[in-house]
Amino acid sequence: MTGFAILGDLPPFGTNDVIEMIDEIVRYDIVTFESAGQGKTYLRVVKHKDFATFKGVMYQIDRGEEEETFQLRQVRMQFWPCDNEAARTNPQRLSSTLEPLNMNRDRLTEIVEFAYARLREKINGGSICVENEASLQLHLSSILKTFGELYESSKNEVFSIELEKPVTLSGGRFEKSGTRKAKIDIWISIENLETKTKHSCAIELKYFKFANHREPNNRYDVFSDIQNLESYGDFADLCFLIVATDHPHYVNQENYSQDTADFDFRHGKSYHAEAVLTYKTKKPYGDPISLGNSYSFVWDEFSGGVHFLKLSVIPRSSSNLTFERDCPEAGSPSI
Repeated sequence: MTGFAILGDLPPFGTNDVIEMIDEIVRYDIVTFESAGQGKTYLRVVKHKDFATFKGVMYQIDRGEEEETFQLRQVRMQFWPCDNEAARTNPQRLSSTLEPLNMNRDRLTEIVEFAYARLREKINGGSICVENEASLQLHLSSILKTFGELYESSKNEVFSIELEKPVTLSGGRFEKSGTRKAKIDIWISIENLETKTKHSCAIELKYFKFANHREPNNRYDVFSDIQNLESYGDFADLCFLIVATDHPHYVNQENYSQDTADFDFRHGKSYHAEAVLTYKTKKPYGDPISLGNSYSFVWDEFSGGVHFLKLSVIPRSSSNLTFERDCPEAGSPSI
């Protein structure tokens, strides 16, 4: 790839990552980076209609100082009316109100990755027993709460966690449920009570036991959850899907039936953005699924135990997605 220089915050990719352009990009386009896993990062265009609700770091592309090079200048945007009162009353403070986004996103990522690693260790080490998805949810939430509260770096910061967080679409519907409503398995946030800024993360869980083999519908449900996670951009800065199973069928099965082979998240497999996944049986379990982002699937395998998959999902802008309530309701417990 042609050399480039970044002016601003560095994107979250490794020094040895391969950068791949997945859109036709021209001078002055606004672009962003998306991790595809396994040493690959995508550079794509951010569409104009998505500017107001985009969650992430954006850059404007321009020619570099040397021949056959280009530079990326970080772009920050604020649309009137501002969500942040300080930015509305004092525009000079705008840049400072935007700074916590990357810091809090990094902290939320660290919290999830730590909890995920400890959960795997405790289950496969035998210190906790998980028999179903609800048990998995509670154990992970307990670790998230304990570790997350350690990230409250000042008296004005609050780490919060909710289970079965209800959300409602003001228009359209969720493909998974066919309704305007959905519930997030685990929702965590870091809020600054002084600046009124809040950043959050949505987590969906799946737990497939060998004894309750529900194949191939389970594979479809995984991609359906990813589809939901991609729609949470208005209230989650980042999302994760965590799949646990004691059945190698999902991890390293040699092959699947051609009728359902589209729904494949085995170790080392990948999905390319906007590919259509179709259930080809006479009576399909669900409608075709198409995702907005590309993914690579990497399992944390454990011989004779429970295998885990953790997938980072970039939530796409969705201006019509809102909280059902500002506070938890019955059936939406906070820990």
